[in-house]
Amino acid sequence: MTDELGRALRDLAEDAAHRHDTGGGLPTARLGERVRRARRTRRAVVGAGCVMVVGALVLGGAQLRSPRPGPVPASSPTAASPSPSPSPSVSASPEPAAAVLPAGDPSAPYGACGSLVTAAPAHPVDARFTAEVHLESTEVAAGQPLAVSTWVEPTADGPLAAVVPAAGPRLLVARDGVVVAIAGVHGDADLGWGGRILGSDHAETFIGDVELAVCDDGEPGVTAGRALPAGRYDVIASATVGDLGDDDSALYAPGGVSADLAAEGGALRSVASEPVTVTITGTAERPAATSEQALDLATDSPAPSCGGPSPTGPTRAAGLGVSVDPVDVAPVQVGQEAEVSATARLRYDGPGVLHAGLDLRVSYWVVRDGVVVGTSWVPTDVATTSLSIGGGSGTDLQAGPFVLTSCDEWGIATTDPLPAGTYTVYPGIWVLDGLRVWTPDGWFDATPGGEQVVFGEPFEVSVL
Repeated sequence: MTDELGRALRDLAEDAAHRHDTGGGLPTARLGERVRRARRTRRAVVGAGCVMVVGALVLGGAQLRSPRPGPVPASSPTAASPSPSPSPSVSASPEPAAAVLPAGDPSAPYGACGSLVTAAPAHPVDARFTAEVHLESTEVAAGQPLAVSTWVEPTADGPLAAVVPAAGPRLLVARDGVVVAIAGVHGDADLGWGGRILGSDHAETFIGDVELAVCDDGEPGVTAGRALPAGRYDVIASATVGDLGDDDSALYAPGGVSADLAAEGGALRSVASEPVTVTITGTAERPAATSEQALDLATDSPAPSCGGPSPTGPTRAAGLGVSVDPVDVAPVQVGQEAEVSATARLRYDGPGVLHAGLDLRVSYWVVRDGVVVGTSWVPTDVATTSLSIGGGSGTDLQAGPFVLTSCDEWGIATTDPLPAGTYTVYPGIWVLDGLRVWTPDGWFDATPGGEQVVFGEPFEVSVL
C-alpha cells in the first residue's frame, strides 16, 4: 500500500468513526473510542480488484441465609355432605404458589446458585480484560426472555492472545446481592474455546435471548425452574478468559485451542461486568417456550464491486438479515450528508448459534442505472467484531448519515461526491469471515469462500 493510500484510508477511517459515533443496541461509540486510542487502521490487501479486510473487533451487599417460608399448607378436605358437588364449570382454580428464591449462602463459590455477588471468583482477576453487558430493554414481563448483548475485550495495548468460551459469558441475575438465576447467552451450549481476542483492537460479542428462571441451590422450598417473580434484579456478565500471553500460534492450530488450556501454555482468568438493572413485571408460572428454527446455509449476497452490477435487497446469509425502516431521506445538495434517521436491526432467524466476523455498522452502496457507483464503506476497526448470536435474537444498530461519494477500484469510498441525480441506495452489513452455524449436531460452514454483504431494502436519494 502506498503512503498516499495509507494516509487517505486513515483520514477516511477517522471520518467514518466520527459519522458512526452514536449507536443503537450496541454502543459503537465506545468501540470507536478504543480504535481511535489505538490509532490503527485495518490493513487493506489489494489484489485482482478486490479488498481483503484483516482484523476483527468484535460480556450489593451480602445477605446471610435467612429462614425460608415453609411450604403453603394444602386446604383441609371438607366433610362428606349429601349436597351435590359443584360442577367443574364453577370450580375455583387454585392460585399458583409464589416463587421462592435462594436466600443466599456466604460459603457458596462465586457464580453458583445462591452465592453472593461479593464472593471471590475462581480465577485471578486480570485488569487487562474487561466484560460489559447491555440490555435491549430494562423492563421485561415475567416469563419472557431477556434480550442481552455482552462482550469481552482487552483493555491494554500491545501483543495479546486470549480465548473466551464460544458460548459467551454466563449471566448472573442477583437480587439483594444473592444470585437467584443463572443463564448462558446461548443457553447451556458448550462450544469450547471459540472466541478469540487478538491485541488491543479485538472484542468478542455475544447476543442472545436468555431465560429468567429461578436457579436450584439444592435447598428445600426453592421453586427452581419457576419464572423469576416481579422485582428489580442486577445482571452481571461473568466469563473465564484463557490467557495465552503474547504467543498467538495456538489460536491457529488445526484443532483450535484444546479444552486443557494449560497444555497450550495458558492460564485461566476471571472477568465480570459491572451490574445493570432489569425490572421484571407481572407473574408467570414458567418461562415462555421457544420454537426451533430450520437450518438454512444458503448465502446469496456477495460483496458488490465498484462499477459492477447492482446488488439485490433484501438478502440473507444463513438466516442472518438486516432491516432498515422506515427510510425517507430528503433531497440533498452535492457533497451534503444524507440524514438517515431510521433504525436498523440485525437479526438471526436460524437454529442454534451463528458465529461470524462482522462490521456492526450500516454501510451504504449507491447505484445508478443498475451499476454500483459509490459507497460509504471504508475498512476501519470502528465497529468490527466477532459475533455469536442465538436463534431468534437480534440487536439494533444506528443507520447514520452519509455522503454520497464515489468508490475506487478496491471498492472503498473516496472523498469525491457524486454528481446531481437520483440514486438507489442499498443499506448493508459487511460479513467479513467465519460465518458458521452451531447446532447440537455440530458446526456447519456457511461461507466456503469470499466475503459478503447482507442487504436491507433499498431506498432512493435525490442529489440536487
